[in-house]
Amino acid sequence: LKPMVIFKRITMPRETLPSGVVVVCNKKGWMNTEVMHTWTNKCFRTRRGGFFKKKSLLIFDAMAAHKETTVQKHINNAGAHIAIIPGGLTCKLQPLDVAVNHPFKTFVCEEWDRWMTSGKHTFTPTGRQRRATYVEVCNWVLRAWEKVKITTIINGFRKSGIIPESASYISSSDDDAAASDTTANEDRLASVMELFCDNESEFYSSFSGFEAETDDDESEF
Repeated sequence: LKPMVIFKRITMPRETLPSGVVVVCNKKGWMNTEVMHTWTNKCFRTRRGGFFKKKSLLIFDAMAAHKETTVQKHINNAGAHIAIIPGGLTCKLQPLDVAVNHPFKTFVCEEWDRWMTSGKHTFTPTGRQRRATYVEVCNWVLRAWEKVKITTIINGFRKSGIIPESASYISSSDDDAAASDTTANEDRLASVMELFCDNESEFYSSFSGFEAETDDDESEF
């Protein structure tokens, strides 16, 4: 899926933004119902092979926007089932929190550090350094996401109990060989997860889903 960046501003930046990232803006810079609809249309629906895939499973935390009826219907119409993680269990049951978010954020920080130490900077008449451009921030996100390994994502699903812990579908050497090829990464990951989107697969016999009991506060991205 394409990564999404939410900027805390009312209008879209005037800069020509990279094509590999979806950018939205709102007053708080938070994920909300409107942004969820945009994510479904611009990211989820347009994923590689998504139009022809069997039913998918999307695992969300209990943020209000994830449970909003219009959002859930929109996602169902896009060909996906939804599992909501109960409040307080995201750190154990959400693959992104379990394995992906930490390295991804580390890679973004590395991009920022590189920009601070060796990037091109401009200054205001009073000598204050200007912030990074929106284009630069989007490129940080793109480069950081490309560094996240397939095995890291799959291990997140293993540790969350969504796919068997003992299952082995891709080797580290295969992962390293495809690290610089975004298309190969997407194809390999899709082939792995497709094994668990069939009603007769081991996935459906071992994973019964989550049911949310409490709401989490609206999340800031």
